[in-house]
Amino acid sequence: MCLKNIPALIIAACILLIRASIFASISIAPDTTILDIGKDVYLLEDPEHKHTIQSIIKSEESFIKSTEDVPYYGFTESAYWVRFDLTNKSSSSNWILELGYPLMDFVDFYCVKDEAVSIHYSSGYREPFIKRPVKYRNFAFPLTLEQNSSAAVYMRFENEDRMEIPLQLTEENTFNTRKHNEQYVMGGYTGIVIFILFFNLLLFINIRDKSYLYYIFFVFSYGFFQLTQSGYFYEYFTPVLLEKYNHNIPFSIALALVSFILLTKSFLDTKQMFPFANRYLLIMIPVTLSAVALQVIVSYPFAIQAQMIISLLILPVVLYIGVKSLLQKYRPARFFMIAWTAMLIGGIIYALKVAGLFPSSFFTNYSILIGSVINFILLSFGLGDRINVMRVEKEKSDKEVLFTAKKFDMLIEGSDDMIFTLDEEWNILSFNQALKKHFKVNPEEIKNRNLIDLVYDENNTGVIKNFVMEKLKLFRDTGESVVFRAPFISPFIGEPKEFQIRLEHINFDGRTEILGKASGIQEDSLLDYFESEHQQYKIKNSLITAEEISHRLTRNLNRFIPNKTATLIKMALREIVINAIEHGNLQITCEEKTRALMNDNYFELLQKRQRSDEHRDKRVHIAYKINNKKAVYRITDEGQGFDYKSFIEEKTRENNKEMLANGRGITISSSIFDKIRYNEKGNQVLLVKYLNQSD
Repeated sequence: MCLKNIPALIIAACILLIRASIFASISIAPDTTILDIGKDVYLLEDPEHKHTIQSIIKSEESFIKSTEDVPYYGFTESAYWVRFDLTNKSSSSNWILELGYPLMDFVDFYCVKDEAVSIHYSSGYREPFIKRPVKYRNFAFPLTLEQNSSAAVYMRFENEDRMEIPLQLTEENTFNTRKHNEQYVMGGYTGIVIFILFFNLLLFINIRDKSYLYYIFFVFSYGFFQLTQSGYFYEYFTPVLLEKYNHNIPFSIALALVSFILLTKSFLDTKQMFPFANRYLLIMIPVTLSAVALQVIVSYPFAIQAQMIISLLILPVVLYIGVKSLLQKYRPARFFMIAWTAMLIGGIIYALKVAGLFPSSFFTNYSILIGSVINFILLSFGLGDRINVMRVEKEKSDKEVLFTAKKFDMLIEGSDDMIFTLDEEWNILSFNQALKKHFKVNPEEIKNRNLIDLVYDENNTGVIKNFVMEKLKLFRDTGESVVFRAPFISPFIGEPKEFQIRLEHINFDGRTEILGKASGIQEDSLLDYFESEHQQYKIKNSLITAEEISHRLTRNLNRFIPNKTATLIKMALREIVINAIEHGNLQITCEEKTRALMNDNYFELLQKRQRSDEHRDKRVHIAYKINNKKAVYRITDEGQGFDYKSFIEEKTRENNKEMLANGRGITISSSIFDKIRYNEKGNQVLLVKYLNQSD
């Protein structure tokens, strides 16, 4: 050996001594099978991703010893290097180094001996599953180390998700046994989830309650979330599909949150019990889904953190709804809160196990899965209980509806009033049995007849029918209920009967019909005490008002004269008032009226004159006086008047042979009233009827 090489050897020895002092060796004791090495490793941050294995071996940069069982750095763009020296003092030479975090994008494993890389494995969540040296949900690297031999291990980690480095060294046989046990457990868990899904799908098909559909969606979404987080989904379901794009974590979180919202809304009936919270949760559904879309245009860390924030915006609201429902003694809330408490306890136990506060055991290792299964079962029981409660309430409601329907039928069919329904064209859809009592007609015989065809019209003048049609038009245009009087006649009864008609719209099962009620005209209970009255009215130019005012003018005549005579007086007064409106105020000539009636546009003509500037402010003035001796009526219009003398002479010559609508009021009045007197202008008429023959 040359003397000149001695300094170099001394320097190399010094470096080795320094490194040995820096990187204290991890020793595998003889009886060790599992060793957590998180606190025994050294770490180096590589923010610029500049280091390679060669540069890191020769690097003078200082590694920092870990202070945590699981080194954790959150979301970071830096790469991290891990180094530790390993000395095997056990009898087993085959070991597995496992990274217990299945969502690490890139993981490189290097075994270095004499500053040369002897073993290199490249793996990670973004790498094809087939490249993994051990086909396992986590990243596992085989390490062969003979007894009493040593090696330096380097690992490089890079991730868009959180930087979490849980490292465990496990003897190969122990690892394989645990791996098989995990597969059995996860197989059992997956089987339970699939059974729950199909069982509740059958219940949904049978019951058709949307709550079961939301429950199925939730169980599927949460199962998908668990399988994704644990790495099993990548291992068993889509290893090839996810090779190029396998960051489906935001999607799995969004799916779980949306299904959670829908289940909460349905299970706790938030629409009825918590309207404001219900609207808030509805808004959070598109917000949650939008975070998935964000991943396309923003970075993955931003998308995943957005989902975490959204979760924090949803969970407290759901907790509030659950607690509030529980305090209000809403029965489904008990199952809901107990189910979620079980899942929460499972998560807490697992977190305490990871922190080293609870020992590792089957229960603590799988407490999250156990909690979720209990959650699924309790929610399923809750749905079943909810359906039972709904069934009992429905049976009770059905009985009440049946009782109400019977009571309604008794009220309808036992009523003296005629109750009927019409379609929008006034065709009769149904009639109660009171029709038979009043008109001797079976309700089925009158079905599909038009209501207007049943209206009695004296001498076919069209006046009453026009009045009824105007009322119906008002009802159709305004949509408001309408009340009017009209006479109806039956082929089996000679004289018409007058009824008070009330119409209103009803909506049943999304179908609109018209409900009608025809009531007999009630006698005034104070009529026997009537002595006299004196009234004045000023009415608009409306035929409806003319019909109504004629009832008012003759309301008390039955006190002194027979009903038939009072009806004739009412009919005559109505014709005179209509004349005052048509020919007086609106100046519609006889020829214009006849032509309009023949062309079926009489109402258009009437409305045109009513709205004109010349006629719309004109009124008909009515004054009357009734006592036990006589009834005196004075009707005055604001028109130009007419030559009543010539008109009366002309009608007398015709001898009323044609009984035309024109001049009908004067003709009828002259045969009913004892005195008729016009003023000189012809726009006022005085009508007198003696009520006592001696007068």
